[in-house]
Amino acid sequence: MPRTRLVGGSLIGFVVAACVALPVPSSPPPIAGSPPFSVRPSLATPAPPIATPEPTTPTPAPTIPPGLVTTALVEHDGVRVTIELERNPMPAGEPTWVKTTVTNVGRDDLTWFHDGCAIAVGVNGQMKDAGYRAGASLQAPFQTWKGYLLDVRTIRDGDVWIGFTPERFIGKGSFACSDVGIGDRVRPGASISRRAQWNGLGYLYGPPPPTGMVDLVGSFSYYWRESTGEPDDITKQVIDVPLRTWVLGGSDVLLDPGEAVDAALADPRLPRVLARLELRNANEPYLRYDVVTSTYAIGVLVDGNPPQIPSTLHTAIVDAHTGDVLDFVERIWDWQAEGNP
Repeated sequence: MPRTRLVGGSLIGFVVAACVALPVPSSPPPIAGSPPFSVRPSLATPAPPIATPEPTTPTPAPTIPPGLVTTALVEHDGVRVTIELERNPMPAGEPTWVKTTVTNVGRDDLTWFHDGCAIAVGVNGQMKDAGYRAGASLQAPFQTWKGYLLDVRTIRDGDVWIGFTPERFIGKGSFACSDVGIGDRVRPGASISRRAQWNGLGYLYGPPPPTGMVDLVGSFSYYWRESTGEPDDITKQVIDVPLRTWVLGGSDVLLDPGEAVDAALADPRLPRVLARLELRNANEPYLRYDVVTSTYAIGVLVDGNPPQIPSTLHTAIVDAHTGDVLDFVERIWDWQAEGNP
């Protein structure tokens, strides 16, 4: 049966297909960079040492523009959508909160149609004039493995994205929404308020973004008014609220994800695991940056059949400053505590 929910009055219910909670926009190909690593295509012999990236001529630091604000709102169809940042600029590597509010300022009821995650306003944005270096172009099968390992959220595109995770999903990994549609009836004057957090990293698990501009967009989707009735194409019922934001990046020079993957594949242990797998068949790539240790964990989660056969995570731990592989960790994945990878 369809689930129902109430905001400021009575309730109604619907059924729709499932959708992913955090959208992953498509983007142009990754920005190419000079290959900083040399990787041997042999699994039997150790890979050569990893060289640190060559120093480059420093460019002038971006200047924070004047007039930055923390609040933006748009009012349309008797709906007021507001996003309120905790601070602007936002420091990279540190959490920043946003509060979103949807208020029915019209004279009749508003119906908000959503899935099981009930994210009223999704807040995301792409950094301007910033992108991840692609790293080296490797020989087969290493290049195939590299593409697989980088096929994680927006890292695959080479763009740097900022994403806010709804408060109730923080610390639970990636997530998808249940296959159910819910219609919330919002009475005149009633509001839907939520909080979400940016963890300070590049779209959940990438390295901290550099200093620069990001145009955040808060989107309230799929609604109609009682006076107009349900539209033929509800996907067009979207209210976007733009907010120009500044990110304060750190001074550390770090390897980008593609370069860190080059380093992980130069160590023979991860290639040995990948060589025995049929990629994307009961396995999925794993790439996370740890802001505390300045390291990448790069590898693959091999699905099991818990509790008899546990799922196992195989990761190379790569120093984000030097490219050294510090460790190779193989451990049981706790789905209940760690959520989806």
